[in-house]
Amino acid sequence: GLNPDNGSEFINWQLYRYCKKNEISLTRTRSYHKNDNPHIEQKNWTAIRQLIGYSRLNKRKQQYLLNDLYESEWRLYINFFQPMMKLKKKIKDLQTGKTKKKYYQAKTPFRRLLEHPKTTKVQKDMLTSIYKRLNPIILKQQINKKLELIRRVVK
Repeated sequence: GLNPDNGSEFINWQLYRYCKKNEISLTRTRSYHKNDNPHIEQKNWTAIRQLIGYSRLNKRKQQYLLNDLYESEWRLYINFFQPMMKLKKKIKDLQTGKTKKKYYQAKTPFRRLLEHPKTTKVQKDMLTSIYKRLNPIILKQQINKKLELIRRVVK
């Protein structure tokens, strides 16, 4: 199923018809409830906005280049080489009203998967073999080249 935000940039008649035709459940988040999609929304800044910015990319070639960037280099770079902080707990000081946050040690999603008890040996071996073939410097260079191409496409 799909659970997009309420905005018309996410839900339109084409999406609605497509979901209905392919029997995909389509629900919406609640208005003014910013925590309805917390696992997705928390990465908007680090995984998307810092990379692309806020400008609208509405050319087909930009879309193709961006999709290629996400499917190829960016997902690998983020998941294998960018450590993420994961919230452990929030402690509210009742006297001051301030909230103190405690985090787990920053780790890459790759490291978290390797340490997760439900990850099988086959999965760990597959992930490790992918990791061994990657070079973060080369990945970053490829990312920068594609970003430059995306920016060069005339509007």
